[in-house]
Amino acid sequence: MQEEGRLSRLEASLDYIREKLDKLDALLTAVTRIQTDQNHHKDSLGRAFARIEDIERRQDRQEEENLQAHRVMLEAVEGLRGRMKTQTALLIGAAAGAGAVWAVFTFLLSTDVISVLQALSGKGP
Repeated sequence: MQEEGRLSRLEASLDYIREKLDKLDALLTAVTRIQTDQNHHKDSLGRAFARIEDIERRQDRQEEENLQAHRVMLEAVEGLRGRMKTQTALLIGAAAGAGAVWAVFTFLLSTDVISVLQALSGKGP
């Protein structure tokens, strides 16, 4: 009888252990699935970070190209400014020359007109 009681307790313990093993098997399946998902997410994060780093490199390269283009543009503007100063000086010189020519032309024209008027009036030079 003691052996039957003992056997009964052993069978109950065996059932308890089987029950816990079944639960552990279910948990093991869930843990395996979770680990698979985690590995997938790690891979996805790795790819995402690689894309972010690539974008940052491209952005840095683009910023450097923009700065270089800006420097070239500033140099071109300085060149244009110098040419505009030269053109302005040439225009001022041309205007001064034209003014001088106009003054001489006016003087000669007025001198001829006066001579003609004097000749017509009979006063002569």
